[in-house]
Amino acid sequence: MFVRVGGSALTRHEARALAHLERYGPTDRLSRMLRPEPVLEREWRRRFGDAEFDVIVDCSRYPSTFAWMATLNSRARLVVWQHTDASADLRNRAKWRLAGAGAPPITEAALAAVYRAADVVVAPGPELLAGDRASFPGVRTFASAASPVDAGRVRRLLAEAEAWRDTWQSRDDLIVADVVVVVDEGGAVRTLQLDDAPPSPESGEPYRRFVTMGSLSPEKNQANLVTAFGDFAREHPNARLFVIGAGPAARELRQLAARLGLAGRVCFTGYLRNPFTVLGRCDCFVLPSEYEGFSLAVCEARLAGLAIVLAGFASAPSVSVPDGQLVTGFTADELHAGLRAYADGRVRSEYAFDADAHNAAALAQWEAIVGRAGAQSARG
Repeated sequence: MFVRVGGSALTRHEARALAHLERYGPTDRLSRMLRPEPVLEREWRRRFGDAEFDVIVDCSRYPSTFAWMATLNSRARLVVWQHTDASADLRNRAKWRLAGAGAPPITEAALAAVYRAADVVVAPGPELLAGDRASFPGVRTFASAASPVDAGRVRRLLAEAEAWRDTWQSRDDLIVADVVVVVDEGGAVRTLQLDDAPPSPESGEPYRRFVTMGSLSPEKNQANLVTAFGDFAREHPNARLFVIGAGPAARELRQLAARLGLAGRVCFTGYLRNPFTVLGRCDCFVLPSEYEGFSLAVCEARLAGLAIVLAGFASAPSVSVPDGQLVTGFTADELHAGLRAYADGRVRSEYAFDADAHNAAALAQWEAIVGRAGAQSARG
């Protein structure tokens, strides 16, 4: 595994050439004029020397510079792994505007050029495979593979959360959690006590705790979930929503919750060192996303034994199990109907999810993809 951290020693011209290649691809007129090939060759040799590879898997969120280095300097077969619905992500103007970029770091044409240069592009599920084939014509080979779930880590963190609770929690109406505070390049951890008291015990209703987890970003659709929860809380006041994660939409979401009078009922936790300190206390996991890759968060919520409500994003079938979720639409009204379905007992938490069997199948898919690529490299 090769993780690139930091920068490279480049002249101003070389930096411009790489930046233009990364954003617009090698067929752009200015990319050809700037000639990035010499710096790609030098950077490859600086990193790998005379090493030879059979298969290279590029796991970059948006493959570009490294992929072009690999195709220029290696006879290895190039496998590009997608994180999400790439076409939808690049067209998500709200996301890039909130992130302060204004535009994505790579154009769709440049990404299509990477995909065409690769030997295999791996979609995170068969549902996205069909969309990829329509969005990126001319790509040599598309395949799909599920992501393995680190079930051992999840079980360890669940056990740690229980031990943490026994050691540090002084009252049943509090959740003690370590929140990761990111500062510049490093990070700090501070311990918080999150309110877990039933907000309206006088209602006589059971205390229902909903939770969602992920980056706070427009495509995750948390704004509609917060709005839906506001409607639900007016009908069922003894409820709380925990939002685990951080991101560019955090401020807008907090303001929305305040406008709806939910400041005490919607808890924004930030990044948690161990999210299962909260997940392990909740009842129903809700993922309202407009698009996803293979959602590991859903699998992790299943390992915590939660009922599952999903928006009907394209890859939702990849993380679905028989009788193991309710699939809704994306609007606040549709998500509200999903929360009501849980309250009415129509979303089950008793379903079968075999993480070990899932991992065996996912690894078999990856071994087949990499094995075929390696065999083709040997023949080449």
